[in-house]
This record gives sequence, C-alpha cells and structure tokens, in this order.
Amino acid sequence: IFFRFSWAMAAVWAWQDERGDWNEYDHATSQAIEAALVTRKPKLSIRANRYTYTVDLRAMKQVNDNTKQSRPIRQICPSKPKMPNKEVEQLFEKYLNVVVTEVGDKTIDSLQGSAFEALCEDLGIDVEDPVLLVLAWKSQAKHSFSISRDEWARAMIALHVDSLKKLKAAIPAMRAEITDKDAFKDFYFFVFDFVKEDPATVLGNDTALAYWQLLLGPQWPLTNSWCTFISEVYKKAITRDVWKQLYYFSQLPTSLESYDIDEGAWPSVMDDFVDWFREKK
Repeated sequence: IFFRFSWAMAAVWAWQDERGDWNEYDHATSQAIEAALVTRKPKLSIRANRYTYTVDLRAMKQVNDNTKQSRPIRQICPSKPKMPNKEVEQLFEKYLNVVVTEVGDKTIDSLQGSAFEALCEDLGIDVEDPVLLVLAWKSQAKHSFSISRDEWARAMIALHVDSLKKLKAAIPAMRAEITDKDAFKDFYFFVFDFVKEDPATVLGNDTALAYWQLLLGPQWPLTNSWCTFISEVYKKAITRDVWKQLYYFSQLPTSLESYDIDEGAWPSVMDDFVDWFREKK
C-alpha cells in the first residue's frame, strides 16, 4: 500500500491566480487530484466554472483545455501532517540532534544551520545546491532557514519518499521540477521568505545577489549585468516586490529593446537598470 494513502483524504489542492493568490479547489476536485497522485496517475481532467482543465501532476499545473492558459497548482497540507513512517521521523531526530548538540539547547525542535549541512552530506550535495531550497519549498517552511517537524513530514509526503535512500533518489526529479516555468515561479517566490532573516521584510543586498546568481544565473543571460548594477549602483536592500518583479522582468527579450521606461509599469529600479544597461551597450 502506498504510504501516503492514510493521509491523502485530508489533502486540499489549490491553483494560483494572476495576482499570486492561492485558491482552493472544491472538496470533490481536491480528492480527485489527490487520488490521481496516490495512484501515480500523471494527468487527469477536471471541470470548474463551465471550463475543463487538464491537471498535470508532474509539471504541477492546470491547463485550460480551450484557452491553453496554464496556472500553477499545489497541495495544501493539513496543519499537522503525520510522519510517513518511523524512518522519516528518525531522520528528523538525527539531524535535529546535530543542532541540539551544537547549540546545547534541547528546546530546539526545527532543522537549521548544521542540521542542513549534515543532511546535504548524507545526500551527497553541496549546501548551496538548489535541491536544499526545493526541499524547503516542498515543506512550505514558514521561517527563514528553518524546517520544523511538521514541515519535514510535509516535505517527505510531497516528495513521495519515506527513507534517506528514496530522498537521495528523488534529487533528479527535484532538479527537474524547477525547470518547469510555472513551478519555478512559485519556487522562486518562496525563496525570498525562506532566505531573508526573520523578522526582516527585506533581503540584504549581498544575500539577494547570491541567490539571484544561484537561481536565475543558469537561465537568464542578463543575471551578471543585473547583479553588477545592484551591487555597484543600486546598493539597497531588496524588497519582496522587487524580488518578484524581477522574475517577470527576466522573461522579457534580453535586448530590452521593447522595454518602455515611460510606461511606469515596473519598479523604478528596473527603469534605472535599463538606462544603465543601454548606456553600457
């Protein structure tokens, strides 16, 4: 029996609208999607508001069969998901003990710092590997650089793994998932809150630069130019709005010839960057 099944019936699914808000499906649709996930069915058809959609559980998106409009989907877990099995719980305790021993505080009940280093060592990846961020994204972590016991369970459930061996085997799929445009956008938006320091509302300049290089560097040709501008000219902390808008900005043609500064649709930092970029050319 697939280990998720006992938990599955509590699951709720949602789709993301153009404002970035998540909207829950009705109960019947959520259960249909969850049933497809449990039985490893990659796609299913659903109907809502007179439209039919194809739900792609590999790409984690829904596509309107008529308009072909694509929107991200995700599973909203119960507030206290159960550990899939004893081994998953023991793994959490193993990495938690690394932190507790280092800090000397037995009240700590979340993975952080050295726990992630130990986990990455067991997985055979570097601590700066995006896979660690994908794991945090799957856990729906609420605090920066921290994964709670419930969030750990949530990640293991979402990744369909119940052992360290299976988690390691899931790494290629974790890398592949964020190559999907819609999934990457949701992942990229999540990273801002995970890597900023609590309770700050902005991201430090140096931190933003490092994560832009990590996340956008492989896919946006202007990443180096943007980072140079932010480092040498802008020099300010990065707001959530700037972080999010850069994702959409990075989808523009790299020549930036179509960018109209007078439209006023972008944050002023984008206008300043375009001016700087054109002068450099």
